[in-house]
Amino acid sequence: SQPVQPTLACYETATFNTATCSWDVSGTQAVPTGMSASNIQLTKATMNWDAVANAHHYDVRFREQGSSTWTTALNNILGLSIQKTQLTPSTTYEWQVRSACSAGNSSVSAWSSTQTLTTLTPCTKPLNATTTAISLTSATLTWDAVAGAWGYIVKYKVSTAPNSAWAYDTTNTNSYTLSGLTSSTFYKWKVLTMCSSTGLNNSAGYTSNVIFATESCNNFALATTQTNVVCNGGTDGSIDLSVDGGSGSYSYSWSNGATTEDLSSLSAGVYSVTVTDNNWGCTASTSVTISESSALTSSNSQTICDGLSITVGTSTYTTSGTFADTLTSVNGCDSIVTTTLSVTAQPAQPTLACYETATFNT
Repeated sequence: SQPVQPTLACYETATFNTATCSWDVSGTQAVPTGMSASNIQLTKATMNWDAVANAHHYDVRFREQGSSTWTTALNNILGLSIQKTQLTPSTTYEWQVRSACSAGNSSVSAWSSTQTLTTLTPCTKPLNATTTAISLTSATLTWDAVAGAWGYIVKYKVSTAPNSAWAYDTTNTNSYTLSGLTSSTFYKWKVLTMCSSTGLNNSAGYTSNVIFATESCNNFALATTQTNVVCNGGTDGSIDLSVDGGSGSYSYSWSNGATTEDLSSLSAGVYSVTVTDNNWGCTASTSVTISESSALTSSNSQTICDGLSITVGTSTYTTSGTFADTLTSVNGCDSIVTTTLSVTAQPAQPTLACYETATFNT
């Protein structure tokens, strides 16, 4: 009589062979096809395959390329894909998938052909992060461009603010201008490279913090060096003004109407100036007193006999009177010399004895 049909695996079929009066059992579990990898990131990737008609579940095994041992088994997968995490960036992995038509691993197919996937290479961190063009309320952040970068994420905050205060922005260039800042305040910032617009491969990390302080009008200061007038009434005084701090672009308003930084050809007096920063609006004022030497004067009285003369500078006097002469002193300044001259008339000759002679002594 015909024997009872043997128990079959879920992938097997049985046909009774009358010639041998036995059951011929055949069939193998189908191997999955249509394998692909998607959503490949720095540390994770998704493996996909096409459905097998009678599959109860799927198993996946995984290893780093070059390894002789399959190190990871992902079993009892009910869907047609699985995401593998905790991968290493810039690394190639191999994977295979098999199907099972029942629970457990007794009714499984052969492993599929070996597939490969390579995790993304992280964008490198930008170099030479620097803060430039710092003003009262703005600053420009710059860094070296990273080859292949799609863009950059910049984050910044007041240095003393909590981490929840970080502000973020994205730029496609290797510079970013902050505005609306508070003067005389410390800020910190850092930048991250994005190699794609999705940001999937940007986790090489941020640069270290860059700290800067916005400017303050309190740092805007003036200093002067003066040259006083040498001679009384002269106009050879000068003022050399220097400005410290500010943006470097200034305008000047002097009390004498001048708008230059420095003054020259000055007479004695007080000169005040207000300096305005053309970009920041800061102002600072100072004044300088230019002095001069006192007028040089002298006076003298002289008496001469009639018929004689005196010379003062280039002037010669023979008569009584008061005379003023302008002379040049050793320092080159004019000196006023006042001379009071008395001329004594010659007396009559005295009566002489017969043996005497008389000579007038001037």
